[in-house]
Amino acid sequence: MSGIPEHLKFDCSITVADLVRQFDLLLLAGHPDVLLTHISTPQTAVSGSFITVYEDKFAACLPVQEAFICLTNTNIGETIRQNYPEATVLVCEKPRQKSARILTQFFPTHGRVNLSGQDTASVDRSSFVHPDAVIGPYAVIGPDCHIGPNVIIGAHAVLECNVHLAENCRIEAHCWLAYTVVGASAKFGQNSVVGKRGFGFDGQGAEAQFIPHLGRVIIGEGCDIGSGVTIDRGVIADTCIGSYVMIDNLVHIAHNAFIGDNTIILGQAGIAGSVTIERNCVIGGQVGIADHVHLCEGVTVASKSGVTKDINKPGIYVGFPAEPARSFWAQKAALRRFGNPAKKGGWPAAKSRGNDKK
Repeated sequence: MSGIPEHLKFDCSITVADLVRQFDLLLLAGHPDVLLTHISTPQTAVSGSFITVYEDKFAACLPVQEAFICLTNTNIGETIRQNYPEATVLVCEKPRQKSARILTQFFPTHGRVNLSGQDTASVDRSSFVHPDAVIGPYAVIGPDCHIGPNVIIGAHAVLECNVHLAENCRIEAHCWLAYTVVGASAKFGQNSVVGKRGFGFDGQGAEAQFIPHLGRVIIGEGCDIGSGVTIDRGVIADTCIGSYVMIDNLVHIAHNAFIGDNTIILGQAGIAGSVTIERNCVIGGQVGIADHVHLCEGVTVASKSGVTKDINKPGIYVGFPAEPARSFWAQKAALRRFGNPAKKGGWPAAKSRGNDKK
């Protein structure tokens, strides 16, 4: 255990039987009284390591003769049980999700750091801060804000005005929020900006007239918003983010956009003004979506694609402009055949145009 970092060690005594009981797992191989000492990656597992394997390729490269504790699914579990007789094997339907719950319970990422900044934080007299909320050093809470119970606001965060945070929200350091209503248990990564004026103007150059933005940003419960994210307030109507929306780092969502529940947006995606994305969609990294476009429920847009028109049928869309994945890859295959005369249907080989005699 000497070479294992302290932050990866369980800070309490926990056995396999404890995990089985608390998290409804099935013990496929091994003994219930085995003690878990720490977490590790599958490749670095040793005796006492708790690891999670959710893809077949990881099951083929585990350390042999190590008494690790592995959480996986039933099919992979049978393979590990046969090939690694020293291992303790726990199985469930969704091992990655279950592992996340286990680590959340035993390795809390917050709560041990003292963020209290009562001597340096600034709170406007018109705002309400629940006694159970924690305000970090040099945080600023402007007028007409409401901070619910168990909210944590990080150091140097600014709630400029008209921000309502429901219970258990967490605002990390250096965030800026205004004109925003946030549901319970939402989280914001460092340096995110929510509720700024959107990019709206008429004219160009010295003649440009910026359009006032009077709407808000409404964010549902359970959202996880990454670092460096910008969400613009609406012009008149609100910009709306549903519940349990997951937004990666460096995403921009423009004014009056609507993002449905359970949607996932990956890093560096750009969503223009008045876009509607219905629930259960996945927007890949560096995707661009043009203004006023509508995506129906259950759409997945592959990374680096561009959406320029409405998508009214669930499925996977690829390319620029984005089209159904099946037709996109069929066109790519046809182009490859076209450029390779050796393949069936390819372009015929060019005839010699030299000085051949007829």
